[in-house]
Amino acid sequence: MAIPEVDYTIVYLKSSLNLSELSELDSTPKTNRDRSTLNQTNDIYIEDDAELIGEIKKHLPTLAGELRIFDDKNLCYHYFDENTSSNHIFFVISDSSATNIFIQMTETWKSIKKIYILGDCSSSIANWIDRCRKYDIDVLCFDLSKNLLIRLLQDISQYYRSKGEYLKNQNPSSTDFALTYFGRAKEIMTCVARLADNDFKDQIDYIESQQNEVKQSIRRTNSTIDIEEKLKRHISEEDRDSVAIIFTIGEEIKLIHLDPDIAHIITCESDDQVILSVTNLKISTPIIVVSSTLPTPEILALSQLLNYSFFCKAEQIVNTSNVTYVCSIDHLISHLYHKLGQHYRESAFQAFANESKNPKMIMRLLDRSKQCYELLGDDTNKILKHYAKIMEKNLKD
Repeated sequence: MAIPEVDYTIVYLKSSLNLSELSELDSTPKTNRDRSTLNQTNDIYIEDDAELIGEIKKHLPTLAGELRIFDDKNLCYHYFDENTSSNHIFFVISDSSATNIFIQMTETWKSIKKIYILGDCSSSIANWIDRCRKYDIDVLCFDLSKNLLIRLLQDISQYYRSKGEYLKNQNPSSTDFALTYFGRAKEIMTCVARLADNDFKDQIDYIESQQNEVKQSIRRTNSTIDIEEKLKRHISEEDRDSVAIIFTIGEEIKLIHLDPDIAHIITCESDDQVILSVTNLKISTPIIVVSSTLPTPEILALSQLLNYSFFCKAEQIVNTSNVTYVCSIDHLISHLYHKLGQHYRESAFQAFANESKNPKMIMRLLDRSKQCYELLGDDTNKILKHYAKIMEKNLKD
């Protein structure tokens, strides 16, 4: 599977507080907050940092992204100043660092897409959120590290899902990358579901459906390429231009076998695949389609279509001149011998009437017609003998 380049980073600025910074975060008079309370608060921030960073690192192999951890806020600011590319940044901070970050924020920090704040978001922080919106940055506050982690994972899953949907819809040649993105989105949402007690199963189901669509698209594309290669080989062979092509659609129809001198059999998955292959190669060779499903109007409109044979119930029979209902493989084989024999005979007559006669081609066509009718005769004799035995057995009984 293709591995696309990762273009997002999780940036984590750890809490590094001194007593004056802690005091500035609260309007409570300093006289009501003793040194032991401030130290205890600082310890809580450090403990929260360690827990959340540990959880992010645990999920990093699934996230397939980059994690940058800063102890020094100035180094963190420098990183944002330098990183002005299209790289997406998911920025995690504590409420103790938030105000300083917002004060330093500039228009050059466009790579930051979301800011996740762990802790109590005071009114002073809330006042800065509108400023962030001017830079198209979402600010989210969380009082529990688990809730922050769940939302971070969700957003990264959505990031991969969006990239997968874009490639799927806008760039069909990149389906391998799209499949990789959907795979990552699903893996991450599976982690989220475990963390959130499977509250996100519907999102996993949706991503899985998109993933399956891409897989089917890849299978169809690869299969169509394979079919077109077979067609190219067939029409390039000597004297093969006048040999009919039979496209078979359906598992049970893979059982049929015909002499390659009278027809060339190619297996397909759908009418659309037949239409695409015939149209792309612009072949003029007559074709027969054998299917387990009803024909589509588009395939019946093909000028190359000699006959469409399909298995169906009696009430599904289509009254069209070039559509034939068959009830068994034996019935199908007999019908194909008859249809091919008739086609080669009529083609020989048309070639004979042409002013620029080609005696060798006429003889080939007549030989094929003769071979088809001989095979039809042999097949009919087998059926007659089979029914004769049945009648003989019934008479004895």
